[in-house]
Amino acid sequence: MKSLLVKLGVVVMFSLIMMVWGCGDSKKIKEARQAEEKQRQGKIDKNKNEEDIVLLSIKYEIEQERLEQIISEYEKMVLGFSIVEMFKKMKKRESIENIELSSNEEIVDVPTALNRVSEKYGISKKVLATLIIERRIILSSSKD
Repeated sequence: MKSLLVKLGVVVMFSLIMMVWGCGDSKKIKEARQAEEKQRQGKIDKNKNEEDIVLLSIKYEIEQERLEQIISEYEKMVLGFSIVEMFKKMKKRESIENIELSSNEEIVDVPTALNRVSEKYGISKKVLATLIIERRIILSSSKD
């Protein structure tokens, strides 16, 4: 009887050790899955931004790189930094941490920014305004 109790005790101890050891692995697996999901979501967000720029460039018949410059310059004048630039840097570094954004020293009002960008890139203010409005709609709808 005593040896049966010892064997039972050993089995119980072994089971407890396995449960505790298994829980550690379960936690590591859960953390790895969360990190993988975070990385996956980051890639989806970056692809979404790139898709928006590509579609707008096709719609307005403006080369993608030029469109990025136009939007970026407008954002810097009005917001002090560029959302387009931020997404491009995120795409290169795969992470939002430690991204340094270049900022515009002078923040101007919207009409001034529209005039300057319109003149610099030879695009009408009406087309520029429509483009910016669409871009804002896209960005705000992607937050939902």
